[in-house]
Amino acid sequence: QNGTYTSNSTTAVSLNVTHPHGINASSINMTIDGSQVVHSSESISGGYKVENLTAQPYSEGFHNISLNALTNQSEEVSYEWSFYVSIEENVIKIQGLEENSVLQEEIFDINVSNRKYCDFWYNIDNGMNSTIETGFSFNTTLNITEGNHNITVFAKDITGNINSTTVNFTVFTSQPVI
Repeated sequence: QNGTYTSNSTTAVSLNVTHPHGINASSINMTIDGSQVVHSSESISGGYKVENLTAQPYSEGFHNISLNALTNQSEEVSYEWSFYVSIEENVIKIQGLEENSVLQEEIFDINVSNRKYCDFWYNIDNGMNSTIETGFSFNTTLNITEGNHNITVFAKDITGNINSTTVNFTVFTSQPVI
């Protein structure tokens, strides 16, 4: 089913291909992520159940399936769909800011990343949440006043699992008085 996810990296990919005029079994072509795959074709009423036989595990991420065939009257039939394989841990990494950092600038950049495709958001000092960024990573520029602060970053993966991490830091831009 299009847009679904699985946590099984060796899940079988299958589709019932049917048509009122029947399906020409020798014309069936299945690709996954643009590469042709070995498949079985089990006869069913009006067509075939086509299943991928490749034992290669899927990596974390979206995978695109395409199946093309001809009917017994040479009419083209085609299906395309994608699914997401969720096998990695939901681990947030923040670059540009370390725990207990002392920053001498109020404006600085951070990069937030995860091995999983996630909705990301953050807040500063438990304030309002930022707008959601979606993907494997995002960059943002922070403008923080002098003082002690924390940033909490949240990541909600495709399975609905939410992880968070908090980094405490200090912005100190004042020149020492001698």
